[in-house]
Amino acid sequence: MITRGVIKWCSFFFSTIYTVLLVLWLGEVGPPELKTIFGFTHGIGWFLMVALALYGLHAKLIDMRLALAIAVLGAVGPYFGSAEFIYQDRVRGRTQPV
Repeated sequence: MITRGVIKWCSFFFSTIYTVLLVLWLGEVGPPELKTIFGFTHGIGWFLMVALALYGLHAKLIDMRLALAIAVLGAVGPYFGSAEFIYQDRVRGRTQPV
């Protein structure tokens, strides 16, 4: 079952994959095969995140702002989606009664 939490943790995982890819690429470390694996995972992962964002928007699990952060801004850097999840969770935490 896909929930908001599943989409959130997939976003965080995807950000982690991207961070590893950046370290491998910018740091010129690791074998080229590892860069290829993480590059491929990043590319396929972005398509999966777009699909999750569209599903989440359709199922009303996430709002349009979060879907755009994941799908559109996520093409530049997946940190936008993860940051938006953190922001929205903090705002919800402040507005929900205890």
